[in-house]
Amino acid sequence: MATISQEIKQQITSRLINHNYDSIMALSREFGVSKSFLYKLDQEIHESESEVMKSSMQQSKHKAKINTATTIKSATQQVEIFAATSALNEDELRRYCREHSLDIEEVKLIKSALIQGLLNQQQQEVTIKKQLIEQNKETDKLRKEVARKEKALAETAALLVLSKKARAIWGETLKD
Repeated sequence: MATISQEIKQQITSRLINHNYDSIMALSREFGVSKSFLYKLDQEIHESESEVMKSSMQQSKHKAKINTATTIKSATQQVEIFAATSALNEDELRRYCREHSLDIEEVKLIKSALIQGLLNQQQQEVTIKKQLIEQNKETDKLRKEVARKEKALAETAALLVLSKKARAIWGETLKD
């Protein structure tokens, strides 16, 4: 039996993966290879695809397990775990996880989530303080403006009263 070059094998594999062929018989004639070779190659492709799928499903199940386990724990439990493990090195952390039946990745996720939450809270506090300072400045500015307008209004009212009294005392004013 003649050996098939890697290039031809890759072309055939690509066509089999993408289902870019009419039939195995047509593919056999096109590349000059036996049908049994094509069936065997197709079976290998499907087996490797199923292994990849199984592996990816196991990884996603593991991630889902970690996410679910993290969400199951109450905030109090998460803080307790964080407090107990924050100063531990890697070996001590593993020992703690074994003793408390925890997943080390779960504990690391809890730690990072709490730290991120604290950082977000600090950033929010800084933002709120800045907004409060800006609002206080705006309030002071508006108070000053209101005081200025009240002063101008009082002055205008006083002038109006004086002009009415002057008219009452001297009568109508002479026009130039």
